[in-house]
Amino acid sequence: MVRLTSDRGFAHTTVSSLVLEAEVSRTTFYSCFDGLEDCFLASMDAAYLRVTATIAAAFEDQSNWRDGIRDALAALLVLFEQDPPLARFCFVETLAAGAWALERRDEHLCRLTAMILQRWPVLNDECPNPIAVAGVMESILGLIHKYHLADTEDSLLSLLGPLMGIVSAVHAGGQSAAEEIVRGESQRQKIIAGRTSSISMTQEAAPIPHLLLNPRSRRARECFSYIAAHPNSNNREVMRGVGINAPEQVSRILSRLHALGLLAKRAARPGGANAWSLSAKGAEVRRALGDAIASESP
Repeated sequence: MVRLTSDRGFAHTTVSSLVLEAEVSRTTFYSCFDGLEDCFLASMDAAYLRVTATIAAAFEDQSNWRDGIRDALAALLVLFEQDPPLARFCFVETLAAGAWALERRDEHLCRLTAMILQRWPVLNDECPNPIAVAGVMESILGLIHKYHLADTEDSLLSLLGPLMGIVSAVHAGGQSAAEEIVRGESQRQKIIAGRTSSISMTQEAAPIPHLLLNPRSRRARECFSYIAAHPNSNNREVMRGVGINAPEQVSRILSRLHALGLLAKRAARPGGANAWSLSAKGAEVRRALGDAIASESP
């Protein structure tokens, strides 16, 4: 559900497309859910649990509230950056699906606000203002929502500093906000530096193209993984195997993988279809990626 709605929107998602993507029967689907809306709401519930677990784990590692919030926001942004379909599902599709989805979203936000209020600092023995906390949350969600609508290539982590500025401005004033923006940016750079170091260590074993490492290139990784598991597949078979509906999109992805030397093409006879397999370089890259790319296989 998350993958389909992030690609085409809930309005264009059907039970037929869903069971095809999940590789289950309609009978199995209806034994689990009353219909599409019920499945969508269950997906929202699962996403909420994943988000709250991420936030809670980050908070627990810090005793200072600012450090806890910064770590929680960083962990949340990393989660959504590594899983773009989940991010679009949470920040775009849940707002567009309908009033019934908005109602469930509000329920989750209320519970999330209550959890954050428990960790919010108390000044002068005064309880934190729930409206202020809710306002901060809506501002954070609004910025992330705007990021996804803009379809920018900037890292989602670039929002860490500004988001910390919003949090700190409400609680401690402008000077503190400016300091937190700087701290947030410093933490973003450390995360990126650590990620770059990890990638460099991987590339010592095999030259992995950036296309297969980019969090936004999920479809390319899926096509690559499918061909690794199903050698001599043609474009149409790859398209069905990874759940892409546009033939031109598959052709474009396969052409890019071929240009990088990852695929070998067996030309078809006139009127036939080309067959794709991993090249020697592709096989080496596949071994280097190992379980990381295998976990995304359709």
